Amino acid sequence: MGKMKAVMYLDETASDLQRTALAEIFGARFGAMFGSMAGPKAASIEYLRQKDNFSVKIPGTLDAAVEPLTGADGKTPRILHAPMGFADELQVAVSLRHKYEDADLDSWDYEAGRNGFFADFEFTSGS
Repeated sequence: MGKMKAVMYLDETASDLQRTALAEIFGARFGAMFGSMAGPKAASIEYLRQKDNFSVKIPGTLDAAVEPLTGADGKTPRILHAPMGFADELQVAVSLRHKYEDADLDSWDYEAGRNGFFADFEFTSGS
């Protein structure tokens, strides 16, 4: 922990005030796990959820999709209290695609079939 590089992308329709506030909230909650953080960067973010299949695209930067993994009981396995999770409960998934390129961070193009996770979450103020 504390040695990873990260970048924050926030929807381009957010105001400067919203981007600043979200960066502060995220940094306060998760900043210690990163050695460095670029951004926040304004981006066109395309997010799609169909049942428990998810995809996210940032044109020219990210194209990723996952679908739930099914356990022997027919249910999606779950991980509780993951040390680097952004939610208290993560559901285990398999990647359909994961391509990323950002000059400030890194680039990769992983084949389908790698692990992934998804979770419902909500950020709220501490007041």
